[in-house]
Amino acid sequence: GAYSDIMHEYIDKCVVEEDKERMHKCFEIDELEETLCKQPSILVNYRMYNKERTESAFFSVKCARIGEADNFHKVIFGFANIDRETREEVEHKQLLEDALARAEKANQAKTIFLSNMSHDIRTPLNAIIGFSNIATTHLEDKECVKDSLDKILSSGKHLLGLINDVLDMSRIESG
Repeated sequence: GAYSDIMHEYIDKCVVEEDKERMHKCFEIDELEETLCKQPSILVNYRMYNKERTESAFFSVKCARIGEADNFHKVIFGFANIDRETREEVEHKQLLEDALARAEKANQAKTIFLSNMSHDIRTPLNAIIGFSNIATTHLEDKECVKDSLDKILSSGKHLLGLINDVLDMSRIESG
């Protein structure tokens, strides 16, 4: 009928290729009638070409039945240009996705950093503990004790440097 001809022509001439099949399916007369028997209206978002077919814009069409589900004879269509809102929403979504990706990357970098730092801190601590044990068990050997104390002092300075670096990085990160 007239509805099918008009709707097919509108979809074929105006709707972008990627949305045509979905629009044809939604607005086939039998499909539309079946859907409107189940619910009072349907809302479909799609993209429509400009007159020159060089650009597209986002639109929505709402189709509502007039009357009750078991006895309606008319439907009403409402078309709206939702391009600005949709593009803002897409841009906002992209900004959120970018922020999430940056946060995940920063989190991964912190995990790697903490893993490396725990290893770097453990090394001088093990040296301090090991040389303390050696010095304690060789108290009569002054040369051994002195050598152990020198290595403990060196490892302690190295450990203090690492801790200061971590604190400096923490201060820089917090502004």
